Amino acid sequence: MNSDAMLKVALSSRGKADLYLSKGKWGRAFPHLLVALKLCPEWKSELKKVFSTTLSIWGELLEGEGRYDDLFKCYEQALEVFADHEEVLNNLGAHLYRLGHLQEACLYFRQAQDVCSDFLPALKNLQSCCNLAVERWHYRMLNDNRRNQGFRSAITRAVGQGFNTVLDIGCGTGILSLFATEAGAIEVFACDGSHSMVQLAAKVLEANNAADKVKLINKLSYDLKVPQDLPSRLSLIVTETLDAGLFGEHILQTVSHAWDSLLVPGGRVIPAGATLWVCAIECPHLAARYQLEEDSTGLDWRGIHLYSAGEEQYDCEDLNSLPGGFRFLTEPVPALLVDFNDPEQLEQILSGKRNNTKMCEVLKSGEVHVVLAWFTLQLDAQEELSTCPIDKHKAECWDQAVFPFVCVPYVRAGQYLELQVGYHGGKLSVSVQCCREDDNQAKKTNEGRDNGIVFNNSMTAEPKSKARTLNVSNQDKHKMGLELSPAMFSVTKSDNSKQNTSIDAWEGGFKSNYDKCSVSFKDQTTDTNFVRELHGSANNFIGETYKCNCNYLNIENHKHNILGSGDVKFAVTNETLDKKETDDIVPISRLSHKFSKILCPLHMKTYFVPQKALRFLNDKSWMDTLSQVAVHILQSKGKFVTQFDILDLSPFPVLGLQLMKGIEKARLWCISSEIKEVVLSVLDVNGVSAERIHFIKLEDGQENLSCCTFKFDLVVAHMFDLTGELSGSAVAILPLIKKCLKEDGLMLPQKITFQSMAVHSDWLERMSRVINNNVTCGYDIDRFINMYQVSRRFSFFRS
Repeated sequence: MNSDAMLKVALSSRGKADLYLSKGKWGRAFPHLLVALKLCPEWKSELKKVFSTTLSIWGELLEGEGRYDDLFKCYEQALEVFADHEEVLNNLGAHLYRLGHLQEACLYFRQAQDVCSDFLPALKNLQSCCNLAVERWHYRMLNDNRRNQGFRSAITRAVGQGFNTVLDIGCGTGILSLFATEAGAIEVFACDGSHSMVQLAAKVLEANNAADKVKLINKLSYDLKVPQDLPSRLSLIVTETLDAGLFGEHILQTVSHAWDSLLVPGGRVIPAGATLWVCAIECPHLAARYQLEEDSTGLDWRGIHLYSAGEEQYDCEDLNSLPGGFRFLTEPVPALLVDFNDPEQLEQILSGKRNNTKMCEVLKSGEVHVVLAWFTLQLDAQEELSTCPIDKHKAECWDQAVFPFVCVPYVRAGQYLELQVGYHGGKLSVSVQCCREDDNQAKKTNEGRDNGIVFNNSMTAEPKSKARTLNVSNQDKHKMGLELSPAMFSVTKSDNSKQNTSIDAWEGGFKSNYDKCSVSFKDQTTDTNFVRELHGSANNFIGETYKCNCNYLNIENHKHNILGSGDVKFAVTNETLDKKETDDIVPISRLSHKFSKILCPLHMKTYFVPQKALRFLNDKSWMDTLSQVAVHILQSKGKFVTQFDILDLSPFPVLGLQLMKGIEKARLWCISSEIKEVVLSVLDVNGVSAERIHFIKLEDGQENLSCCTFKFDLVVAHMFDLTGELSGSAVAILPLIKKCLKEDGLMLPQKITFQSMAVHSDWLERMSRVINNNVTCGYDIDRFINMYQVSRRFSFFRS
């Protein structure tokens, strides 16, 4: 075909492609574009965008229909004519990624980056693919030389004692298998359920001259059969399928199955056992993650309690990396001992028959923000690893497990927390059962619990001590910011005694571990009534009358629940006092009678909210800024503006609610998701009609916005996700948001400024890449696994 004929065919194909594209027939347009580009490659720059868009849409349709052969045939043809098209390479990688071919996907994402280093979608996809192919904890484990040397020594001793046929369960890079071959094991098998990790391990074994000494099996150990996968039962199992909570990676099931199906009688398991430790700690950073902290939203939250927690029974945290530190409130106690070489014991733990009740003595008064758990791992009789956060020789590769509360209890030195520790739902379970005052009772953990407050919702709390009033001197009151004056208040006992009160008492048991009590009191000088929120247990104030020279009691920022009976001590905030000195500031009273319910958890509505909403509300800087914006808008618009419509897409519509309080005709649209009931409660408490609010469902928010027939005076966008990264979904709906804005409307934020800084961090390096072969006992591993290192890391703190 001569050049004129080729041009004629190319023009015809291009024309047909344009026709099919105008009709949305992507599959018909694509082959015509292929022909046009093959005949006239000089059109590549001109047709680059339309070509990639056509293939992208057609590829999505083919994948959706399960026509994978056709899908990859199209990409094969596309790369024949456009081998250096970064979008085509990236999209092919995306298809492979979704279909689980991670190694191949990484290859094409890297090729897209090679073609255009500034093409960010390929970089982001590559890093996501690397994160999935090789989980990030592999880097921490391989960089933990103490852990590596410990396993190496234990395996060497076991093989030397005749346990020389080995199965490495969850082999990862194969480092434990290398230790076994080094020790002289006769047979070594290694299994892992991850195809990517098995491929990586194969490269590691080959580089270390052990490919013919270790048989790799791409299966979970549960699926291994004798003799199909293993020639016979083996004498030694090595595994490190452990998480911060010891059981979360299913080590109990794994080892129990190995004893049933894979190990010879009298065989051995490394690790040999573990001791689980628990204690209660105070950690302000974690408290802010799970509870609504000091309110700076400008809204009234009386009677409302918010909390947030993950779907798991516990979270994994590196306590030493958290801002603000932490302190132990109770004595750590060994709560559970596990012998991985005792199959019968493993079955008992799995069936819940070895759950333990442990008493922890409270050493320091404070708020129990979480119960902390860590473990000591006995690899064998000589080697031991610890994950205790204050152990200078701890293994660095494991975090600690933290168990949050729905509501934060307050404990006093000398009390005893009763903890129930065991195995439930496939993971470690820790719960606080009650608090006891008496050491003798603490030792009788199985003889009843009538001396303490039981946290179960169905139980009634009836402390049995007698009342004893402790006077507070004027000097002590002055230290606290409490000075004598004509203002006074009183709180009712829950018996039938006659006493002048401003609040009706209500008898009953605690249904929450968190108290926020409101009392009314009168300033006799100004004859003014006040309602003031007191943070502490309702029983603290039973039968007491206080005087002060201000319009309210200066008791701020404390949400304490006093556990048990006895001499209670209420810590009062004073900026001049160090936090450590607040434990013994104010003696209040000894408890008597049944607890009163005074607008505290007994009457509080407790709501679960997503993490993004709670962190948003606990961001004081953000809340203060929104309050300033609200003041500015109210000053400029005035209270009696005829109409003011707000679209607030924040995790919690704080600004919208503030403006609804200040502008009588304001109406609010917000995302309902999981916060609708909370928002309605806040409206009710703040005296705002629910008829003025409208909810948009998250899943069809875009559709609702596109169907809006009116315009908003104010739109509040939320442009970032929890990690601090720009939210793709938020960016995607920006065009729709702008269409919904009045010509003179205001959109927030008005601009976003990104900042960056260069830092040096040994910790970040250990989390992101294997430093060198020295940390892996000289084995050549780093160059293989570091192929999967990423340049983005979220959720770390600058100390």
